[in-house]
Amino acid sequence: MSDFFKFEDEGIDFPFYNGIPKLSMAEWVILALAPFLVGLITLTGGRCIPFVELLPRGTLPICYFLVTVIPVAYVCHGKLDLIFRKPRLKDFKVIIICFILYLVWSIVGNFIATSLGFSPDPNAMTESAVSILDVVFTLIQLVGEELFKVSVLLIGMGLIYYFTKNRKNALVFGTFVCMMLFGLIHLTAYNNNLFQCLFYIGLASIIHLFPYLKTKNVVNSYIVHIMIDLTITAMMLLIPH
Repeated sequence: MSDFFKFEDEGIDFPFYNGIPKLSMAEWVILALAPFLVGLITLTGGRCIPFVELLPRGTLPICYFLVTVIPVAYVCHGKLDLIFRKPRLKDFKVIIICFILYLVWSIVGNFIATSLGFSPDPNAMTESAVSILDVVFTLIQLVGEELFKVSVLLIGMGLIYYFTKNRKNALVFGTFVCMMLFGLIHLTAYNNNLFQCLFYIGLASIIHLFPYLKTKNVVNSYIVHIMIDLTITAMMLLIPH
């Protein structure tokens, strides 16, 4: 348990932000394409994709996957272990603790929001029948969502570190921007409820981002995100509307 309270595992750092490995300006721009395209697709409801209404079901989740994986894979030059690695046994403790913390946050956050007079809007997915195929598409889309967060984090860190050479400030700035933008890209999914997207989703995203911050392995944050989203979906389906 004590390892959990060490904010970062020793001996491994975030890539790129400090020039290790070094990215060219063109590569930074390519990396920035990931969050930009995710935001564009999300906030336009996919209408930025030509003939989207004629494309098969699952097009948007696959687009989320492709527009994030391709830029990240390109700037990694095939060294995907800079971002993706096999979880270690001790990582599962972090995963489980973060999942439990999110469940606790869901209860506490809902109480705080209700006390302030706010009520959350349901996700459109949970308002309709959910099939196995929907779950598969969700698993694909969540890869894109995690890489969106990692891309924003690393770009934010790189920007601040370039000017200040202060790693702590760079990490705080990158994390905050990552959380807020992650909340904002959910606006269309939650009826443009800004409070919900920034409070429930944006601030709470630190919980499923933490495994990446600690281990520098996006697989760990992806697993937590899967557990959270599938649990929320299951709970919403069990609650009568």
